[in-house]
Amino acid sequence: EELEQEQGGTRGLAAGFLAALPLFVFYECTWREVGLSNAAELLLTLPLSPLGDWVAPLRILGLVLATVAALVVVLRAGEPDFRGLVRCALFGAASGVLLGPLLILLGHFLGPDATDLAPAAVGPVVQPGAALVLFHAGSAAWEELLFRVLVYGLVYLLARRTVLFFGGAERPADWVGEVVALVLSSLGFAAFHLEVFTGWLGAGGGEFQAGIFLWQTLAGVVLGLLMRWRGFGVAAWAHAVFNLGLALGA
Repeated sequence: EELEQEQGGTRGLAAGFLAALPLFVFYECTWREVGLSNAAELLLTLPLSPLGDWVAPLRILGLVLATVAALVVVLRAGEPDFRGLVRCALFGAASGVLLGPLLILLGHFLGPDATDLAPAAVGPVVQPGAALVLFHAGSAAWEELLFRVLVYGLVYLLARRTVLFFGGAERPADWVGEVVALVLSSLGFAAFHLEVFTGWLGAGGGEFQAGIFLWQTLAGVVLGLLMRWRGFGVAAWAHAVFNLGLALGA
C-alpha cells in the first residue's frame, strides 16, 4: 500500500487500465481498416464468437463498462491522480524504448546463438500506414491483459495454493507463485506468436525459430517484471512502444 501511494496509485489494475485505455481505443479504431485481429483479443472474446457481427459492438460495450468500473474504483480510493496516469504512460513508453536494447544485452549473456536474430525475425523494413502502426500498438494492450494479468494471476494463485496445500509457509509460497507465474506466462506469451497455437483463431502466427522464441520469452519476462514493479498500464505502454519499433523496422 505504501509503494502504491508513493507511485501515485497507478500500480492498481483499475488505474493501469485507465492509463492503457488509449491503446484499446487505437485497436478499436484500426482493426477493421487493416483487416486484422489480434490473437489475444480473439481468445478473450471467444465466448462471443457465435454472435458474429455483434462481437465488435459488445467488445466496445465491455470496454466502456470496464472504464466506468475502473473510474469508480479510482474515485472511491480517494483523490484521483490523473497526472499519475499520464506519468504511467510516459514511463511505459520510455521503458518500451529501452526494451529492445535490454533484450539484446540479455541475449549476449546467454551466448552468441541467442542474439542471432535475422532481419526476417521482425519482417522486412517497410513504411507501414498509420492505421497499422496504431493497430500493433493497441494489440499490445490485449496481450498484456491476457498474459500479464490473467495468465500470470491464475498461475500465481494456483502455484501459491499448491505450496500452501503441501504445508509450505506464506513467504515461500509467494515466491514460488511469482517465479512459476513469470516463467509460464512468458513461455505462453512466446508460444502464442506461433501459428501452431494461434492458427485456429484465424490470427496467423510464425514458424518456430529458437532465437526468436527466446527473444519473445525474454520479452515476456521483462514485461512481467515491469508489470509487477509498476503495474499493468506501464507494461502495456512499454509493449506498445516496443511493437511500434518493430512495425517501423527497428
